[in-house]
Amino acid sequence: MKTMKLLLPFIVLFATAFACTENETQKEYKVKESILSEKVTMAPGEWSTFPFKVTEKGSRVNGSFDTGTDKSYPVMFYVTDPASAVTLKEKNTGSYNYRSVNPRGTIYSGSVLKELDPGDYVFLFHNESDQESKTITIRMSLER
Repeated sequence: MKTMKLLLPFIVLFATAFACTENETQKEYKVKESILSEKVTMAPGEWSTFPFKVTEKGSRVNGSFDTGTDKSYPVMFYVTDPASAVTLKEKNTGSYNYRSVNPRGTIYSGSVLKELDPGDYVFLFHNESDQESKTITIRMSLER
């Protein structure tokens, strides 16, 4: 009986936590619209912009980009608004919703999965190499 009294608060906490998570549902994205599917060759130092629009709250960008078998990825990728794209290109400063740098500062290619509010956005790519052209395969969709 004494053990039961000691365990009762933990049982109540467990049951409450289980009940709270049982009713949570993750958003189901019903529409997946391809917004960019291209292979782009960028000259050294070149910037490429691809505008797109988000019309529904709760939409997200889901996609990937890569430079093939080249494991050095000197191509920076941003998801940003049009005004910030200009300042990023001109002054290398500006805000962004996403960029392809890990916490150690290493540029990488891979995937992006980012929820965005309604508005105008730009996929912004920058070939940071000052000597080599890079070919990038880009596949981006908007899910809502």
